[in-house]
Amino acid sequence: MNIEEELNKLDMKKTALVGLFLLAIYWLIFFDNGRSLEAQTEQARQTITRNQTSQKMVKDALADKGKFENDIKNIILNMKDFQKYFSADVDPNSLQAQVSDFAEQRGLVVNSLKPAARKNEFPGYTETGVGFQVEGSFHNIMSFVSDLTKMDRVIDFSEMKFRATSSGENPQVELQTIMVMYSAKENQDG
Repeated sequence: MNIEEELNKLDMKKTALVGLFLLAIYWLIFFDNGRSLEAQTEQARQTITRNQTSQKMVKDALADKGKFENDIKNIILNMKDFQKYFSADVDPNSLQAQVSDFAEQRGLVVNSLKPAARKNEFPGYTETGVGFQVEGSFHNIMSFVSDLTKMDRVIDFSEMKFRATSSGENPQVELQTIMVMYSAKENQDG
Protein backbone atom coordinates (compact mmCIF):
# COMPACT_ATOMS: atom_id res chain seq x y z
CA MET A 1 0.00 0.00 0.00
CA ASN A 2 1.12 3.37 -0.97
CA ILE A 3 1.06 6.45 1.29
CA GLU A 4 -0.53 8.57 -1.43
CA GLU A 5 -3.44 6.20 -1.75
CA GLU A 6 -3.97 6.15 1.96
CA LEU A 7 -3.89 9.93 2.15
CA ASN A 8 -6.43 10.19 -0.64
CA LYS A 9 -8.78 7.89 1.25
CA LEU A 10 -8.82 10.19 4.27
CA ASP A 11 -11.79 12.34 4.55
CA MET A 12 -12.09 15.49 6.52
CA LYS A 13 -13.19 13.79 9.69
CA LYS A 14 -10.33 11.35 9.68
CA THR A 15 -7.88 14.13 8.87
CA ALA A 16 -9.12 16.13 11.82
CA LEU A 17 -8.73 13.12 14.12
CA VAL A 18 -5.21 12.41 12.88
CA GLY A 19 -4.36 16.11 13.36
CA LEU A 20 -5.77 16.08 16.91
CA PHE A 21 -3.85 12.89 17.63
CA LEU A 22 -0.59 14.45 16.37
CA LEU A 23 -1.35 17.63 18.35
CA ALA A 24 -1.86 15.61 21.53
CA ILE A 25 1.42 13.78 21.02
CA TYR A 26 3.22 17.06 20.31
CA TRP A 27 1.66 18.65 23.37
CA LEU A 28 2.65 15.73 25.61
CA ILE A 29 6.18 15.66 24.26
CA PHE A 30 7.09 19.31 23.71
CA PHE A 31 4.64 21.61 25.48
CA ASP A 32 5.46 22.39 29.15
CA ASN A 33 3.44 25.55 29.72
CA GLY A 34 6.68 27.54 30.39
CA ARG A 35 7.70 25.43 33.40
CA SER A 36 11.17 24.71 32.04
CA LEU A 37 11.74 28.42 31.43
CA GLU A 38 10.61 29.20 34.98
CA ALA A 39 12.91 26.47 36.32
CA GLN A 40 15.83 27.89 34.33
CA THR A 41 15.04 31.39 35.61
CA GLU A 42 14.89 30.16 39.23
CA GLN A 43 18.15 28.27 38.79
CA ALA A 44 19.77 31.45 37.39
CA ARG A 45 18.46 33.45 40.37
CA GLN A 46 19.90 30.90 42.81
CA THR A 47 23.25 30.97 40.99
CA ILE A 48 23.30 34.79 41.12
CA THR A 49 22.45 34.74 44.86
CA ARG A 50 25.23 32.19 45.55
CA ASN A 51 27.71 34.27 43.55
CA GLN A 52 26.70 37.46 45.37
CA THR A 53 27.08 35.70 48.72
CA SER A 54 30.50 34.41 47.68
CA GLN A 55 31.55 37.90 46.55
CA LYS A 56 30.43 39.37 49.88
CA MET A 57 32.38 36.71 51.76
CA VAL A 58 35.50 37.48 49.71
CA LYS A 59 35.08 41.24 50.29
CA ASP A 60 34.62 40.64 54.04
CA ALA A 61 37.66 38.38 54.10
CA LEU A 62 39.75 41.03 52.33
CA ALA A 63 38.55 43.66 54.81
CA ASP A 64 39.41 41.31 57.69
CA LYS A 65 42.81 40.68 56.13
CA GLY A 66 43.55 44.41 56.15
CA LYS A 67 42.33 44.73 59.73
CA PHE A 68 44.40 41.75 60.87
CA GLU A 69 47.49 43.08 59.08
CA ASN A 70 47.09 46.42 60.89
CA ASP A 71 46.60 44.60 64.20
CA ILE A 72 49.78 42.59 63.60
CA LYS A 73 51.72 45.77 62.79
CA ASN A 74 50.48 47.31 66.04
CA ILE A 75 51.42 44.21 68.01
CA ILE A 76 54.92 44.25 66.49
CA LEU A 77 55.33 47.93 67.42
CA ASN A 78 54.10 47.25 70.95
CA MET A 79 56.48 44.31 71.28
CA LYS A 80 59.38 46.53 70.20
CA ASP A 81 58.40 49.01 72.93
CA PHE A 82 58.14 46.16 75.40
CA GLN A 83 61.59 44.89 74.42
CA LYS A 84 62.98 48.41 74.84
CA TYR A 85 61.75 48.53 78.44
CA PHE A 86 62.81 44.96 79.22
CA SER A 87 66.00 44.63 77.20
CA ALA A 88 68.49 42.02 78.34
CA ASP A 89 71.55 44.29 78.31
CA VAL A 90 71.50 45.67 81.88
CA ASP A 91 74.98 46.23 83.23
CA PRO A 92 75.11 46.87 87.02
CA ASN A 93 78.08 49.22 86.62
CA SER A 94 76.29 51.18 83.91
CA LEU A 95 73.21 51.44 86.13
CA GLN A 96 75.33 52.81 89.00
CA ALA A 97 76.93 55.31 86.62
CA GLN A 98 73.48 56.49 85.47
CA VAL A 99 72.33 56.99 89.06
CA SER A 100 75.51 58.92 89.81
CA ASP A 101 75.11 61.11 86.68
CA PHE A 102 71.49 61.95 87.49
CA ALA A 103 72.46 62.85 91.07
CA GLU A 104 75.27 65.10 89.84
CA GLN A 105 72.92 66.84 87.35
CA ARG A 106 70.57 67.71 90.24
CA GLY A 107 73.39 68.91 92.51
CA LEU A 108 73.06 66.04 94.98
CA VAL A 109 75.81 64.53 97.07
CA VAL A 110 76.11 60.77 96.67
CA ASN A 111 76.94 59.32 100.12
CA SER A 112 76.66 55.68 99.11
CA LEU A 113 76.24 53.78 95.84
CA LYS A 114 76.57 50.01 95.61
CA PRO A 115 74.98 46.96 94.04
CA ALA A 116 72.01 45.67 96.01
CA ALA A 117 70.75 42.13 96.03
CA ARG A 118 67.04 41.45 96.35
CA LYS A 119 65.08 38.27 96.25
CA ASN A 120 63.84 37.70 92.74
CA GLU A 121 60.12 38.51 92.95
CA PHE A 122 59.51 37.93 89.25
CA PRO A 123 61.20 34.71 88.06
CA GLY A 124 60.77 35.57 84.37
CA TYR A 125 62.97 38.67 84.69
CA THR A 126 66.45 39.52 85.89
CA GLU A 127 66.53 42.10 88.67
CA THR A 128 69.53 44.42 88.86
CA GLY A 129 69.53 46.41 92.08
CA VAL A 130 71.42 49.51 93.15
CA GLY A 131 71.33 50.79 96.70
CA PHE A 132 72.16 54.45 97.17
CA GLN A 133 72.08 57.35 99.58
CA VAL A 134 71.89 60.88 98.21
CA GLU A 135 71.68 64.22 100.00
CA GLY A 136 70.40 67.62 98.90
CA SER A 137 67.31 69.79 98.94
CA PHE A 138 63.99 67.98 98.97
CA HIS A 139 63.07 69.54 95.61
CA ASN A 140 66.34 68.34 94.01
CA ILE A 141 65.92 64.85 95.45
CA MET A 142 62.39 64.59 94.05
CA SER A 143 63.60 65.89 90.65
CA PHE A 144 66.35 63.25 90.77
CA VAL A 145 63.79 60.49 91.45
CA SER A 146 61.64 61.86 88.61
CA ASP A 147 64.67 61.71 86.27
CA LEU A 148 65.24 58.07 87.20
CA THR A 149 61.61 57.17 86.47
CA LYS A 150 61.87 58.69 82.99
CA MET A 151 64.46 56.14 81.88
CA ASP A 152 63.12 53.84 79.16
CA ARG A 153 63.30 50.90 81.52
CA VAL A 154 61.04 49.26 84.07
CA ILE A 155 62.31 50.20 87.51
CA ASP A 156 61.05 49.86 91.05
CA PHE A 157 62.00 51.69 94.23
CA SER A 158 61.77 49.95 97.56
CA GLU A 159 62.50 50.91 101.11
CA MET A 160 62.56 54.64 100.38
CA LYS A 161 63.62 56.44 103.55
CA PHE A 162 63.84 60.20 103.88
CA ARG A 163 65.72 61.83 106.74
CA ALA A 164 66.35 65.50 107.44
CA THR A 165 70.12 66.12 107.76
CA SER A 166 70.00 69.84 108.42
CA SER A 167 67.40 72.51 109.04
CA GLY A 168 67.36 76.23 108.83
CA GLU A 169 67.49 78.49 105.80
CA ASN A 170 68.65 75.75 103.39
CA PRO A 171 67.34 72.44 104.81
CA GLN A 172 68.90 69.24 103.49
CA VAL A 173 67.32 65.83 103.15
CA GLU A 174 68.85 62.41 102.69
CA LEU A 175 67.20 59.70 100.60
CA GLN A 176 68.17 56.09 101.14
CA THR A 177 66.63 53.52 98.81
CA ILE A 178 67.14 50.51 96.61
CA MET A 179 66.30 50.90 92.93
CA VAL A 180 65.72 47.72 90.91
CA MET A 181 65.78 47.58 87.12
CA TYR A 182 64.04 44.65 85.43
CA SER A 183 65.27 43.03 82.25
CA ALA A 184 64.34 39.97 80.23
CA LYS A 185 66.28 36.82 80.91
CA GLU A 186 68.34 35.96 77.85
CA ASN A 187 67.69 32.22 77.69
CA GLN A 188 64.31 31.40 79.20
CA ASP A 189 63.27 27.76 79.16
CA GLY A 190 59.56 27.07 78.72
